[in-house]
Amino acid sequence: MNALVVSWNDHLINTNEYHAFIPIDSPLGNTVQTRAVQRENQFPVMAGKVFAAGTLALDIEITGRPFSSLREQLFGWLNPYDTTPRKLVVMDQSSGEQFYIYATPNIPSYERGLFTFVLDVMDSVWKAVVPATEEWHDLTTSPQTKALTIEGNTFARPKITLTPRAVKGGQYRYRYFVPIYNPGEQLFLNYPFDLTNGGWDTSTLVTAGKMLASGDDLLVYIDGRPVSRWLVRMNQSNTLVWAAIRLSPGCNSTLGVALTIDATEITLSAADSATLGRMPTSGIVKIQSEILTYTGKNLYTRKLTGVSRGQRGSTAATHVLSTAVNWIEHDIWFVHGYTLAEPPVLDSATEPIIDMTASTNTSWVYSIFADELTTRGGVWRDAVLASTRKTSESYTATQHTENDPATEMGMAIVAKLKGSSWQNETAEIMWRLDHPAGITHIAASGYRYRHLTWPTVESGFGFTVLKSKKLKWTKAAGMTIASPASAETWDPWTLTSTALAATKYTIRVALKGTVGAHDSNKACLEVGSCTLTLAAGGIPVASIMSVLVEQTDGYFLDAILGVDTGEEIILKYSMKVNDVLVIDTDARTVTYNSATNASAAITFSSVRSEWLPLEPGSRTLTYTEDTISDIDIDVEWQIRKLTI
Repeated sequence: MNALVVSWNDHLINTNEYHAFIPIDSPLGNTVQTRAVQRENQFPVMAGKVFAAGTLALDIEITGRPFSSLREQLFGWLNPYDTTPRKLVVMDQSSGEQFYIYATPNIPSYERGLFTFVLDVMDSVWKAVVPATEEWHDLTTSPQTKALTIEGNTFARPKITLTPRAVKGGQYRYRYFVPIYNPGEQLFLNYPFDLTNGGWDTSTLVTAGKMLASGDDLLVYIDGRPVSRWLVRMNQSNTLVWAAIRLSPGCNSTLGVALTIDATEITLSAADSATLGRMPTSGIVKIQSEILTYTGKNLYTRKLTGVSRGQRGSTAATHVLSTAVNWIEHDIWFVHGYTLAEPPVLDSATEPIIDMTASTNTSWVYSIFADELTTRGGVWRDAVLASTRKTSESYTATQHTENDPATEMGMAIVAKLKGSSWQNETAEIMWRLDHPAGITHIAASGYRYRHLTWPTVESGFGFTVLKSKKLKWTKAAGMTIASPASAETWDPWTLTSTALAATKYTIRVALKGTVGAHDSNKACLEVGSCTLTLAAGGIPVASIMSVLVEQTDGYFLDAILGVDTGEEIILKYSMKVNDVLVIDTDARTVTYNSATNASAAITFSSVRSEWLPLEPGSRTLTYTEDTISDIDIDVEWQIRKLTI
């Protein structure tokens, strides 16, 4: 091995006090085992490789004096009880370049004046201490190419930094940041939400020529990626913008120390240490109408660090002690202003099932309830919990018929004809809804039918309570649906808005009981409309109108970055001129302005284990972007070697 040891964890260990070297008979490398998937009557296919930890011997001779003090110092540096991997730096004597690996030491042996430390190494690839860099600036036409020379004997993993310098002509020009936070601890998945929280005046923007009257140019970006959105009352003063969102349990705190206008750290209250622990190491927070980003956190001092003030178009301000601090999980933007925009393609699988024209964030109105695309947010789910004769069923359209989507939540208990004899039927059928914000009131209407008698046990809305570690359905007061007044008649029923005894997160409408053994005997209950009032304290909070600031320096990245070996990364992200998007293919991270996780900004042209590997030798990068204006690209990579 042609390597001269330089340092361990930044401590020099080749000086007039120590002489350190790696024995020539101590090769470094991870053992590799191939995993294969067996196939009947075919050769197996490789599923992947498993890399085991490697080892490396490090011999150190103490050449200075006093011996005992230097030995004590050495053992402190290479502490075998230290579980944190430390950096070992060596110099390639043929090139003079320095390389490093990370390792943890074991208890050393001592023989003939040498201490031998066996190092456990998880990644045995040596990486250059000083990375190679290339500037690729002032790209104003597309496509563009860049030649690179990759040294080393294994592929490099580049870090790519993209910085737009000018607004694109004829593209989306305007954007607005939309902060949303979860006030509680529930998880919201594919959740229907009006991002305007009650209405946005788009008519003024249309009149000013900043938005199309059709709204075709009004897009929603979440974490840099366009998502489906549904517009209600476009080109009016109260336009709604519905989307399906996902929110993790909230991280909400208060200021433990008042925040001055130029402070770059946020101290949270002592009572909220656990909240800080759940927050990501970088992200976005909202304090009153100010949006702030942070790049680190300190659990011991309860601080968010690396804070940038007045972000996303907001203005820095002072904030007094105990002011609320709300974690903003997603980077959500409205963008518009492209006069040639075509109608966006909307994903029907995520379209909210609720009536978006009549609904709000505090009240969900249903005229359809479910469809075959069960991924739609807000759907009710039907189930036949019991049926002694296997004749009872749920149904989806009026008077015991079927439709997709379901315009009725229907339930039918049906007697069975066996041979020439009719048999009674006992069943329990339900339509169920789980709601993470919670429900306080229910209003509904529909029809009911009995051929002869109404089921004898129970029917109506119910909710879950936990008793003796079992879920039990309990009828809600005032919500039992009585028997139809007349037999063989579809009889209307109505439940006016009725308060539940407490906020409930799961409700159902159910038909349960027995119909007798009579000719064509059945009982049906169906819900044709339903309105739910949601618990105000559990609904996600969107404070769009308090921080809505028009930004005219938007840059909407839509590009492909590829290498001549065939691998490509597809880039789509809503940025701002002079902001920075960093793709680190070694760490496998994508960050925006050092704070925002922007992993959604990239997709890959193929299924592969490496993001954008640069093989040794002469390589060519190609950058292609529609409607390019001016963008800078910086490429940084480490020379990587399997041996030195």
